[in-house]
Amino acid sequence: MHLCVTIAFQDRLRSRRDDCHLPQSETPCPSLRIKAPNYIGMNKASENLFCSSWASAIPPTCGIAAARFLPTVIAPSLLDNRGVGQSDVTPGIYSIALMASDAAAVLHAAGVESAHVFGVSMGGMIAQEFALQYPNRVRSLILGCTAAGGPHAVQAESAALQTLMRRDLTPEESKEAIIPFIYDAATSRERIDEDMAIRMKWFPTPQGYAGQLQGIFGWEAYSRIAQTTAPTLVIHGETDRLIPPANSQLIAERIPGAKLVLIPHASHIFETDQPSAAHHAILGFLADQPT
Repeated sequence: MHLCVTIAFQDRLRSRRDDCHLPQSETPCPSLRIKAPNYIGMNKASENLFCSSWASAIPPTCGIAAARFLPTVIAPSLLDNRGVGQSDVTPGIYSIALMASDAAAVLHAAGVESAHVFGVSMGGMIAQEFALQYPNRVRSLILGCTAAGGPHAVQAESAALQTLMRRDLTPEESKEAIIPFIYDAATSRERIDEDMAIRMKWFPTPQGYAGQLQGIFGWEAYSRIAQTTAPTLVIHGETDRLIPPANSQLIAERIPGAKLVLIPHASHIFETDQPSAAHHAILGFLADQPT
């Protein structure tokens, strides 16, 4: 099958559709949306690819999570994963391998041979799979608040898992229920509300939500991540109640030469809880990488 990709830049003025010849399942061909900063005199997307988390989209304003500070410094291309945001909601299960191939298709359509890849939460799983399937396309790898799946993964507390699985809540109730598990207790409500106000504009459909969740449950990379060759930073908040930080320790121990950074007073959305510490760790790592 041909994976059809739409590249939609932040100013909405430049777009194109290309066929990327990536053999995959019979899952219907989606249009994927990518937001990238404007480049004066350049006609390609950024060579920094950000993979967003489960059931989340990156809004055009680039106002949440890692996008809080990264656009002004390393200018990432921000991909809405299949099933959320402005990307198509296709039927079926969205496997992590399938979403990694979506990311590869985006780079192909943008004319980018390789990139510094940064993924958080489910995006970190996609980034791990991407690095395994397309090692020559990864200049460096940043894995934030994520896990490697499989039986070795450290599970969230039962209250967090129950919250994720509930489908009887309104979007507003769902938002309030998940906050204790993804933000540090010391983070101001004003900052949390700023994040959530943007996230709520891109609340997932039931199919998008379920398709990604099933993909997460059916994936593992622990048995394979030792094959990762890219320079890797593993970063996690110490108070994460959704994906326990012990998962990052497991990943860092498995990937040769990986650097582990645990951020105090930061939970799952560590970029909001402790933006300065996250900024310092990520940009310091990238500064050490060849251009």
